[in-house]
Amino acid sequence: MKQDFLQAVADKGLQLYAKQQEAIDAVFGSSHVVLSTPTGSGKSLVAAAMLFRAIAEGRRAYYTCPVKALVSEKFFSLCHDFGPEMIGMATGDVSINPTARAICCTAEVLANVALREGPAASLSYAVMDEFHFFDDKSRGYAWEIPLFRLPHVTFLLMSATMGDNQALNSTVSAYSGRGVQTITSSDRPVPLDWCYPFVTAKDAIDDLVTSGRTPVYAVCFTQQDAASLAQSLICKELAPSEQEKQTLADECKDVEFDTPYGDRLRQILINGIGLHHAGLLPKYRRLVERLAQAGLLTCICGTDTLGVGINVPIRSVLFTQLCKFNGETTVLVTPRQFHQIAGRAGRRGYDTQGSVVAVPPAHEVYNSKLKEQIKAADTKKEREKLKKRQRFPKFNYVEWDEQTFTKLRTASPEPLRSRFQLSQGHVLSLLQGAQEHGRDGQAELDELIALSLCGKKEKQHWTQQVGQYIEALSSAGLIERHGELQADSNLQRDFLLMEDVSLFLVDVLPLLQWSYAGDNWKLARAILSVIEAICEEPRAVVRAQARVKHRKGPRLPCEDALWPAFDNFLKRHPWVSRESLQPKSIALEMFDSQLSFSAFLKKLSPLDKSKRVTQQEGLLLRFLSQVHKTMKHNIPDEFKTDEVLEIEAFLLATINATDSSLLREWEALKNLETIDFEQDLQLGSEAVVSAEHSFTATSPESADGGNAPETETEFRLLQARARVEAQLFGRHLALGKWKEAAKAIRHDTADLWDQESLRARVISGGRRPFWKETYSIQIELDTALDGLQVFGEILDEENGLPWLEFEVLAPWPSNSFEVLLQLQSLD
Repeated sequence: MKQDFLQAVADKGLQLYAKQQEAIDAVFGSSHVVLSTPTGSGKSLVAAAMLFRAIAEGRRAYYTCPVKALVSEKFFSLCHDFGPEMIGMATGDVSINPTARAICCTAEVLANVALREGPAASLSYAVMDEFHFFDDKSRGYAWEIPLFRLPHVTFLLMSATMGDNQALNSTVSAYSGRGVQTITSSDRPVPLDWCYPFVTAKDAIDDLVTSGRTPVYAVCFTQQDAASLAQSLICKELAPSEQEKQTLADECKDVEFDTPYGDRLRQILINGIGLHHAGLLPKYRRLVERLAQAGLLTCICGTDTLGVGINVPIRSVLFTQLCKFNGETTVLVTPRQFHQIAGRAGRRGYDTQGSVVAVPPAHEVYNSKLKEQIKAADTKKEREKLKKRQRFPKFNYVEWDEQTFTKLRTASPEPLRSRFQLSQGHVLSLLQGAQEHGRDGQAELDELIALSLCGKKEKQHWTQQVGQYIEALSSAGLIERHGELQADSNLQRDFLLMEDVSLFLVDVLPLLQWSYAGDNWKLARAILSVIEAICEEPRAVVRAQARVKHRKGPRLPCEDALWPAFDNFLKRHPWVSRESLQPKSIALEMFDSQLSFSAFLKKLSPLDKSKRVTQQEGLLLRFLSQVHKTMKHNIPDEFKTDEVLEIEAFLLATINATDSSLLREWEALKNLETIDFEQDLQLGSEAVVSAEHSFTATSPESADGGNAPETETEFRLLQARARVEAQLFGRHLALGKWKEAAKAIRHDTADLWDQESLRARVISGGRRPFWKETYSIQIELDTALDGLQVFGEILDEENGLPWLEFEVLAPWPSNSFEVLLQLQSLD
């Protein structure tokens, strides 16, 4: 098996480094492997070896990454290597091909699998990339928990900045009964040079471009700074030739820049400048990555998330500052953070040298030039006038200088520290899994805490904290004691507590049900309001909403009862912050007004003077995804009325309509006639994922989500989805939004639909199809081999219209039903 892999690598013309060969030998052995070598030293090929082994043995593997952008980049890279049928993806927001042999996912997804399934989890190998996130204060637990819940899994832990990990190795070895082979090296395939010029970031970029040291990765530590720098570079004449501009424009044609920020981003990109941060929609980030990989971008302005392993060729790294906000305060970057980002410079196969540049604080450069002007001034009045133009550090600033740069450059990464933590949701998930597999949940919780690498005091703290969690979950009726701890058997399998405050939602559902008895729509809207209140606030959106004249702040439903209930909840759950409940009305406003994603943003645009909302469209999309996930997983089935399910379906339709680029790109790969690497590795072809997976693929599901509806609630959700999809389609037609309507139509290779063909098919005599007060759409739902088909006919007495066909991506049982939608004219 190993020889087959090595032969495939040789056929690709790749030569292995000594450490690569050593690591690949270890991967095909029986030990866990820790690989700590510099960026660009071929760790990805070692990871591919582990996935190759899993697929060849007919087993499953997980490949974890710290950020969603890296998950999607690795996902498509592995699809090209092994074939799209073999690779799946799960990020919490999106799940594609969840039954694949290898799953690319965030670390939290694997941690959730480990908690729920434990030793019964259906995987044999796990690659944990960027393992230094083990030391991340808020997320490090996700890298630690799998190590002590999956004794049957062989791990490959990879990082360029691992640091000392002896305690980790010995504990993992003792728990799993297998050795840990550590492979380290500090030799870089591409050497680096270092520079600290006393110039501004834009001037430093000019120098790098002029000297041919491109592409440049300009590191900014806020999304706003990255967007501002990218915009300012347009006038710097960094752009390529007219021919290269045309190439960029051609590459951008296949992406719809259909959101408020889309036009501005397109203008940035066709000038050879990239922008990459978490505030962009996934389809825009993927486009930037593809353009960078094709060598079409001169400079990429991005946050430090681009420095966590996304495979784009970077010749030079430019630090625009050396301090960053860590979630609590502003601090200097750590040696590990610095080396992780700096290591992106110079890629094997592209460069013979990489450059790392850092510039002084912008105000110091400006004031230095101003000082020269003051000295040269002829009069005292002129000098005093110039002094008033001095600039000062911006808010959240920590001073740095060339000495700081030198210290960071020469320092070694700090040792990894345990950041172990558990939430109520983690405890409930573990207990649910233990009950399903006939194990002792309490004993497994005790074992997990004992095995964790945190200190003795921390272990005592978490033992007490878990006891409080269990008491709270028991009071809420979510767990029971029948000799041993058990989750409530009436809970749906995918029930989750997303946050610690999520239990408050469960607590108040009976109160809301009693308060709105007899009015299911008011109840559904009230539930949505509470869900929004417990979800993390998208500040830029909320601030823009607050600028509406005479607008009252959002309020909780039944607030005279809910606020006292929340105060009582806090007394029983002292680990929950009062700030965890923040009333807001974003999803509710979109639902009530039936606003699309872009329409909602455009409504806020006049109030968004700083353009923070439009520059962070991904922030709104993530909020809607969080609201949808909470509504889907945090509400027991007994409270899911048809009205609640219709809101859930609306949110899902909005999310899918905004950005389903990852699914479309995967499907495009699936339709390719050949996959080169699949042939080279002779992996063969498993049964191709059926179209029934399309429901899971477009829904925020877990990696092991099912395909067909198994419960009455799931069946009613499919009905709600059909109603919502059909209603949105009719709405687009009524408003003459042909482009949006065409997106909903099923595309056949022999009959492609676009806005023009739809318009031509529907309109007769140049008139819009709806000129009456009301109209009807007859919807017939029927079984089809490739998923649920929705057939719609617009009934018009004066002008007969042909059948219009569009697809709701969902599996369907062996029956059908009809609905008749009555929609008011929107003329």
